Amino acid sequence: MKTLIIDLDHTIFDPRTIRFQDIGHLFSVFAQQISPISQQEAQKDFFFLSTNNFIDKYSLDKSVLRLELERTKLDVKLDVLPFEDYTFVQRMKVRRVLLTSGITAFQNLKINSLGIKDDFAEICINDPLDNVPDGKLVVMQQLKNQTEDAENNLVVIGDNLEEEIKYGQSLGLRSILIDRVGNSESLYDCESISSFEELVL
Repeated sequence: MKTLIIDLDHTIFDPRTIRFQDIGHLFSVFAQQISPISQQEAQKDFFFLSTNNFIDKYSLDKSVLRLELERTKLDVKLDVLPFEDYTFVQRMKVRRVLLTSGITAFQNLKINSLGIKDDFAEICINDPLDNVPDGKLVVMQQLKNQTEDAENNLVVIGDNLEEEIKYGQSLGLRSILIDRVGNSESLYDCESISSFEELVL
């Protein structure tokens, strides 16, 4: 049976649909280290950039973030839905692994709010506060080591050229860019789809 390694943000759902008022208290933890003049831009980046890139862009201290996040409760339910074409993946007779990057509590909040937890045999969260370089690559390597004939039976799907696609290709895995806005074709040599409905295994 084939295994799909699937990204979460911008692949299964659009994190920009999260209402700021629902996670404002989480953003405030990050905002403590951001200058007032950059706050408005940071709010937009919080939904668009990966957590790693957000931390790097605003030069945030991870040790301070970890301490503050331990005191922060994330007990809301987000009003979010998967992309409509995600049902195509749910119907496929495959093994699914969710591989996502972000603050563990926040990623789990998204997963639970989307109601997709039971769709996956494994859920792997690469938390930037754990300081594991190239964490997604490490997980992909572990999955490859555990999978017989991995080059033919593992398929990586994600929206990030520099993470999911680059890492998957470096391991000799079929790696598919999901390009929902159609602007990445000329930037990188890889297989791409604009919807899960175009996926052929």
